[in-house]
Amino acid sequence: SLPRRHVWEFVKPHALNGAGVPIVPANRSRCASAVVCDTLVVVGGSADDGKKWPGAWPSSGQKGPMADMWSFDFSKKWAWTPIRAHGELPMPAREGHSVVHAHTQVVWIFGGLDGAFEYRNDVWELDTNSSRLGPLMNQCATCAAPSPRALHAAASDGDGTMWVFGGERWSDVSADGEASADSRGAGLVYMNDLWRIRCR
Repeated sequence: SLPRRHVWEFVKPHALNGAGVPIVPANRSRCASAVVCDTLVVVGGSADDGKKWPGAWPSSGQKGPMADMWSFDFSKKWAWTPIRAHGELPMPAREGHSVVHAHTQVVWIFGGLDGAFEYRNDVWELDTNSSRLGPLMNQCATCAAPSPRALHAAASDGDGTMWVFGGERWSDVSADGEASADSRGAGLVYMNDLWRIRCR
């Protein structure tokens, strides 16, 4: 049933088989999500301290960026399901990235901070129907592209174009002239640039 207007509702997931403890994602922050049809898709994020929660999967304690993907069906099952993504290349774990509903049953994943603490500007495509995952390659090697970043804003027009705004990155302060420098002369830089890419 539809929720009441302007009233928060706690969502209690069901078990996939109708009995037992529901499977749920491990606790995390800096994850990203998008709604595709009647499904909430959640990608990656940073595990906080490796605590184990009843029903959490994976059950082993985790810390730092993750690459797992989950779907929550809010039309019929009302349950979490891990997405067993497959493709030619595995997507690096990340946090502070973005996920947008690109078109049909496809989501795009952009940027973030990976497990090596490197900012990224790669784009990945996940088909939520087939669970196929793969990188979207830049079709113009000489064209400009957004600098690697995390904690940016992103949105899609739903018909094949993604917009990305701002974010943060680690940079040489002497080059950017801003941020608070550390002992290596580097600092955190906030950005206000706007980019778009059409992938359909």
